[in-house]
Amino acid sequence: GDFTLSLGTFTNTDTQNPLVAVLDLTVVDCGAYAGQTEPTCGDGDDTTKYTGTVANLGTVALSNYGAGTKRRYRFSVALKGTAGNVYQSDSSTVEFNFNAA
Repeated sequence: GDFTLSLGTFTNTDTQNPLVAVLDLTVVDCGAYAGQTEPTCGDGDDTTKYTGTVANLGTVALSNYGAGTKRRYRFSVALKGTAGNVYQSDSSTVEFNFNAA
């Protein structure tokens, strides 16, 4: 079926300067498992599915997978270099939703 990723609920300790707006997110599909062996992330055949801020993550199509398919994803988060001191001591909690249709 069709699999998607979307941003679920999130909280920021500072609502005036939400941290999710300056957190850059990259979601990479590292590939399918070969039996019980997990795929290697960063080996050159990965597919980037999303690059942008956490706050701007809408619904991302991951792919269409058959029943029993097992895949590995890598989520990387980095603070934007332009984020100012107003974000010091801030924190965010983020929930990601995977959906199969």
